[in-house]
Amino acid sequence: MSYPFWWVAAKPLLIPMIVIGAVLVTVLREWPLIVGYFVGALGAIGYVQLDQGGQDLELWLTSSPMIFLAAIMLPEPLTSPATRVARVVYGVLVGAVLHCQQLVEITDSYTLEFTPEIALGIGCVFAFVVRLATRSARRVPLTDIRVDPLAENIFGVQGSVSSGAPPSYARGQWASVSVPRWNRPLWQSSRRVFSFVSASRTAPVEFGFTVAGPPSPFKQDLIDGTASRAFIDNRGGGFVLRDRLLARSPVVLVAGGIGITPFVSMLRARLDSGVDLSNLTVVHIVRSDARRVYTDVLDAAAAAGARVEVVVSADGGVPKGLLSAGAHYFVSGAPTFVSDTSSSIRRLDPSTRLRPWRIHTDTFVGY
Repeated sequence: MSYPFWWVAAKPLLIPMIVIGAVLVTVLREWPLIVGYFVGALGAIGYVQLDQGGQDLELWLTSSPMIFLAAIMLPEPLTSPATRVARVVYGVLVGAVLHCQQLVEITDSYTLEFTPEIALGIGCVFAFVVRLATRSARRVPLTDIRVDPLAENIFGVQGSVSSGAPPSYARGQWASVSVPRWNRPLWQSSRRVFSFVSASRTAPVEFGFTVAGPPSPFKQDLIDGTASRAFIDNRGGGFVLRDRLLARSPVVLVAGGIGITPFVSMLRARLDSGVDLSNLTVVHIVRSDARRVYTDVLDAAAAAGARVEVVVSADGGVPKGLLSAGAHYFVSGAPTFVSDTSSSIRRLDPSTRLRPWRIHTDTFVGY
């Protein structure tokens, strides 16, 4: 099988590609996707070996773009599904198709070979079908962008949907938001991922973000008001609190700073629908009182039966008294906060060590 010249497939480049790929995948937190890809790839190679023989795994690793495709091409967010399970299935599909070594005769003069480009193309079709099924295929334009300061270095963004209905999404999901900028002679677009603050199918659409130090050009355009329009390019994520989970077991939401945003969307939707919140505990950990945000939503949740605690702490620790036996924990915030808090929960609630699926995390990278 031949590959385009820009695919990295050479034995001397194997170790550098493994190192670079591992760093990229770790930073992007895409290990489930990559594991799925290699399961599909190795499964297909193993099947061909049993059926036909002649397979050389070392040759596949050193002289094919197996690792390059996994680390560089596969995680592209705009051409892959946006939810965790669908992304794993996508990885398995691309890995299996690429390594199935089948030829499909289209005509007498043309035979389809499953090259890396074809495998990725099939994966893109699958991703598009998933987006159609989840009603997230439409790019949503936002106009009348308004940015208001909410607290110290924290801002809220509101945008009106210029055409069509407000976007549909699960409470707690994120949106990939792009803001076009004119930089002669081209339009350029910067993209960031924000968690929804508004409830699904409500207008205006709301997000929240924080700045640490000088803001990026993307955020500076929003703060200055020079961004007159924006686009929701994609939406997804698996950090979702289901009503049936809240109905049958205690749930503790733990947010660090701006990590409160997905919880605000969850709370607003449930307050609008009148869901009983007596099983819910909300813990918002902030460095100072000046960084408290969305207090109106938290107060409304407390009035609806939820236990709401705002903890002012420089180290971000979770008091043991706020944990509940048998609870599911949703932890949201910066990477260090999420890691430290998850470790604290496992230490203070030992039952989560045997049931790790009771800790759900959402890491804010680059907010």
